[in-house]
Amino acid sequence: MDRQMYEERRKRLKKRKRRSGLGIFLTLLTVVSIPIIILVVYFKFYKPDGNDKILKETVTDEYGNVIEITHELEAVEDEYNILVLGHDKDAKLTDVVILVNINKNDRKLTVMHIPRDTYFGGKKAPSSSVDKVNEVFVTYYNGYRKSGDSEKTAYSSALADTKVLFSDALAVNIDFAVIMDLAGFRNIVDILGGVEMDVPVAMKYFDEEQGLSIDIPAGKQTLNGEMAEGFVRFRHGYVQADMGRINAQKLFLNALLKKLKSEADISLMVDLAPEIIKNTVTDMGVDDMVYFAKTLFACDVSDIGMLTLPSQVYDKYMVMNRAATLEVINKHFNTFDKKITDGIFDSGNMFCDVSDGDMISMYNASPDKLYDGNVYFSDSMEDEIRIPMDKEYLEEINKSKAE
Repeated sequence: MDRQMYEERRKRLKKRKRRSGLGIFLTLLTVVSIPIIILVVYFKFYKPDGNDKILKETVTDEYGNVIEITHELEAVEDEYNILVLGHDKDAKLTDVVILVNINKNDRKLTVMHIPRDTYFGGKKAPSSSVDKVNEVFVTYYNGYRKSGDSEKTAYSSALADTKVLFSDALAVNIDFAVIMDLAGFRNIVDILGGVEMDVPVAMKYFDEEQGLSIDIPAGKQTLNGEMAEGFVRFRHGYVQADMGRINAQKLFLNALLKKLKSEADISLMVDLAPEIIKNTVTDMGVDDMVYFAKTLFACDVSDIGMLTLPSQVYDKYMVMNRAATLEVINKHFNTFDKKITDGIFDSGNMFCDVSDGDMISMYNASPDKLYDGNVYFSDSMEDEIRIPMDKEYLEEINKSKAE
């Protein structure tokens, strides 16, 4: 009898333990799965907030009275602008200045390159010494460092100020900004396993002061990080110098985006994340990054367009054409519910030296000859972009081959 009771009790305890173990497992599964489900749902429906903007226009009425008109512009949903800057390690001049529009509604990505030598100054500039777009960030940065801010704080503050300044000058919403050290760019390309490019002509250039040592042969090849940096910074042999470099940057960015869209997976993104975090400063949160990454991968390559700020060479500057740029802004970068008018666009004349008559003439010139409305799209860009090379440079390259 005692033996039977003992066996029955032992069986009950066994069942209880099994139930207890199953209960613990189900509890742990619930605890772990609930946050994951919440995150999945959150990222599925999350979207960054657009920024409404108030812009002021000063006009003179028929009686000569100066009147200030306030324009309240409301941001549309699922369309955003991002300012992307790239600088060298030492001087921190932003040789890469890009405005990106991400339109989730139309699944389109539009990239506008702003030449680094574009004139940019005036009363609202961070210093009277600033007269080019590539000097804005570093001027703000140096100011914060001199006031005692840490490098990290100075980076973030300078980036925020640069974003606001460009946003006001172009009369657009710039929702987020990113700045990257070009040394990090090298490492990211290496993690990707390089980027395949058809280099049109041998690139050779050496400059100890800039720390540049470029030696890339012509032809189809996979560029590693160091070669990729050389490719996007090279300008020595181009007829149009900076404009030639911008077109080369378009070709490289196109190849990079294609590689990311075709090969990116969770494993690759895990490898890239630490390098991106280490070498970039941004005001985006992780949720914003996930949103934009999803939108980018949803875009077809035929819907990725690239263009250059409408401008022309004047002395040491590129001078923006006002009318053509306003057309571009309204067509590709206006994320408001209303059209951006001539009166609020570049209201501070930051893109023109108002004391220089010749520059004013170029700034206000008819846009017909400067801008034809073309945007280079990713699927046909390689066939459409041609970069004229300097005759003397080609002779020099051919001579070095013969030797």
